[in-house]
Amino acid sequence: MATLPNFLESREKLAEFFSQQFTDKEKGQAFEDFCKALIIQMQNPNQSSLEVIPDLSRIETTKGSHDKGIDLKGFGEEGQLVLIGQSKFRIRTIEEIDSVISKFEGFIQETDHQQPPQQLSLLKHNSSLGDGYGITFIVLTMSDLRSSENGLLAKYSRANLSSCAFHRSLEERNKILFIDGTDILSILKANFSKLSGKLPDIELRFYGQILQVENAYIGVVSGYELKRLYHEFGEAIFFENIRLFLGEGSKVSKSGGDSVNQVILKTVKQEPEVMLARNNGITFRSSKIIAGDTTILNLSEASIINGCQTTMCFVKGLIDDESLEKDNISLYDKPPFVLVKVVETNNSWDIAKSANFQNEVVQIDLELARYFRPQIVQRASVNLGIFAEQASLENQKDTPYSIIKTMTKVTVDYDSTRSTFIGLFSRVLNNTIAGDYTALRTDLLEEFLSNDDTGQKIFGLIFDMNSKFLSDYSKISELKSRKSQEKDKNQESVADTLWSRLEKPNYQAFMNILVACVINRRNIYAQSRQIAFHEMESFLEGVINFNDKQRTKYYLECWKAITTVAIENKVAREINLKQLFAKFRDLGTGVGFSNLYETITSTYLLELEL
Repeated sequence: MATLPNFLESREKLAEFFSQQFTDKEKGQAFEDFCKALIIQMQNPNQSSLEVIPDLSRIETTKGSHDKGIDLKGFGEEGQLVLIGQSKFRIRTIEEIDSVISKFEGFIQETDHQQPPQQLSLLKHNSSLGDGYGITFIVLTMSDLRSSENGLLAKYSRANLSSCAFHRSLEERNKILFIDGTDILSILKANFSKLSGKLPDIELRFYGQILQVENAYIGVVSGYELKRLYHEFGEAIFFENIRLFLGEGSKVSKSGGDSVNQVILKTVKQEPEVMLARNNGITFRSSKIIAGDTTILNLSEASIINGCQTTMCFVKGLIDDESLEKDNISLYDKPPFVLVKVVETNNSWDIAKSANFQNEVVQIDLELARYFRPQIVQRASVNLGIFAEQASLENQKDTPYSIIKTMTKVTVDYDSTRSTFIGLFSRVLNNTIAGDYTALRTDLLEEFLSNDDTGQKIFGLIFDMNSKFLSDYSKISELKSRKSQEKDKNQESVADTLWSRLEKPNYQAFMNILVACVINRRNIYAQSRQIAFHEMESFLEGVINFNDKQRTKYYLECWKAITTVAIENKVAREINLKQLFAKFRDLGTGVGFSNLYETITSTYLLELEL
């Protein structure tokens, strides 16, 4: 089971990790962005006991030299300002605290002058608002402010500096919050633990009695109950799902209408009473099920293996109705309802592959899910201090995983990683493009699962290798761009047209693995030389440790070979592009790749080696 990353071992290591990522000039803005992402996650009602933070509809960073000491502004549902924040990577003295609080006070005094007299009077006499007119103030720093009775915050509270009176008035009204490095460490641990792959033990409440048939339990559950589980356990309840939430506006249906998720959201918001009739339902897997009473199941190591999209539509679309709770009416007896099946088993993948998905799932994703899915890549990347960008996930910015993007400058592409993984674990190279699940090497995948169960080692090497090749691609693209400016656009070559194909992740992976084979002098798709799992690490390291200038030359020579073998010297308008791309793909078949590999190693690299 994966552990938390090394940079979460202590506050000092966390601060050191952040400092290593950014220059002094970059650090201020980077820390602001980090604090913004942190506050978004602190909005989770189960995130520690920070009730002082108001509900926010949006939060903004105030970039520029005229921010007057205010880095962050949070706004409520009606657009009113409810939160003001200052992020300061290090606070070393009580005078620095005083300076921050003074700027808060100055902001309020300036607001006084800007308000119309009638409105100002209303604000000041509304006792529910308190000082600052309902605004909560927050200070975030990586420093330790509370390590002892003589910590900086305690010293500041006992001091008699210019802003202390204002600070005390805010404290009395619970309108100020200091989040120091120890607090930040705790928040990150809580959030990143949801990405570690540890499946939660949960209590699932049903609406009405539960039917048991052998190892399956079936019943009806309110959407509010599923929303509660997500707020309590976050992404951890989806760890064994084929994928994560595709977003509220995920791709439209084939008929051009609303997407499945948009339709579900409309039902949740506008017609919750018909949800049960329209939805296919949700499937949980649990290693052990204990019935509480007739309406409660206690699930050990639980995961929603089918129904992530529906669950997240409940999370996004339902608003808790406090008036019901005052009348002792449980939200969990209120529509929308959904059919829920809970299966007691240790094998989630057979169930997941046979389940009826409302959003289309590509067959290769079903076959790969045990070995490669967004949750596994996210877990590995967090432990490595890397952010894996996934274009298909619209809501990535709203999840705990989004925090890592603000903490590191190292970003990799999820889709390129996926295509590279498929190519390395397939019998033919062009499976990076074809995505044929029957071409996967299940023997190699099973060894991967047995020897690198978290995926961290192999994914880390793929991240590094692809980053190296992305640098080569960028250098050559820049050179090609300069040359293309010197010639007539009508004379654009077929090679230039083909080169643009490398913008696609699956074609990038095709090219990267080809060059990796040439660098290692090994055709890993030849029947007699198929790669074994224990050789995969050294194969990838062979590229990573290769001389940078030589690797770029190899990349270019391999590309020249592709264009020579695939096409002749014709201009783009003289060739059918569909046929051209088909020729490219043919170079990744068994015979096609062997011929290409032999051509490159026997001809194109001779000049480099002389």
